[in-house]
Amino acid sequence: MKENLSHYFSNIVLSGNQHVVINVVGETGSGKSSFAGGLIIGMANYMGQRLNRDPKTLFNFKDNLACINLDRVQKVMEDPQEYNIIWLDDMGIALNSRKFYTLDNMDFNDVLQSFRPNRNIVVITEPQESLIDKVIRRIAHYHIELTHKLFETHHIPMTACKAKKIQYKHTQDDTWYPFLQDETGRYVQHLTPKTPEVFLNEYDRIRGEEYKRMLTMKRQDRKEKQDKLDNPKQTEKERCHELQRDIEAGMFEGKTEKEACKIRGINVGTYRNNKM
Repeated sequence: MKENLSHYFSNIVLSGNQHVVINVVGETGSGKSSFAGGLIIGMANYMGQRLNRDPKTLFNFKDNLACINLDRVQKVMEDPQEYNIIWLDDMGIALNSRKFYTLDNMDFNDVLQSFRPNRNIVVITEPQESLIDKVIRRIAHYHIELTHKLFETHHIPMTACKAKKIQYKHTQDDTWYPFLQDETGRYVQHLTPKTPEVFLNEYDRIRGEEYKRMLTMKRQDRKEKQDKLDNPKQTEKERCHELQRDIEAGMFEGKTEKEACKIRGINVGTYRNNKM
């Protein structure tokens, strides 16, 4: 291709009222996050130059990165600025954390459609076999699969990947993945520069903090579930019977039924309907 991937995706949003959703997949340890970071840096620098803007206004960790935790995903997707690049990292882990078991909690389709007039780019990284694969296939425009890291095998500061366009065929209820191409031909492999260490170090720090937070939330969830098992919730009828026994035992001496119900937070009519 005449242009690298960073320029290719940037030019889509720079050329009109469009947004781009890119799904980056790979095996554990394949360098998904490193690749995504390098791609994002390239897009921010290129668009910053074209728009005469500081690249940090297009992407920065504080405003545009959601790593592991879905509550963070909701925050960064809430109101992105024009031409902002959003990075949703490790969505497979995010999906399995806390009480989020499906993306039904967030209407991704509606949210991403709102990105179109803002010309946003969304980069999603996930494991090769992820629970959200089907969801991503419905909303992503491009699919990038990491093949190998040349800086590890050949000491070349590059990552190799396959980049494909996602085309959903409604009449066949099927998804096609044609390779990217331009007037010079079709391109099966792409090379991207290795992400700068300074960027990766800050990313690793943030990811470590988010991972600890996820573990804390999981511990809280386990405790809440155990508490419910140890202290099962009473039915309204059981609460009324307990109150009646306490009244008869003299615990509310000097109080009327109505006053006793008010203290326990029980509707007096409900109490009288459920008395033994």
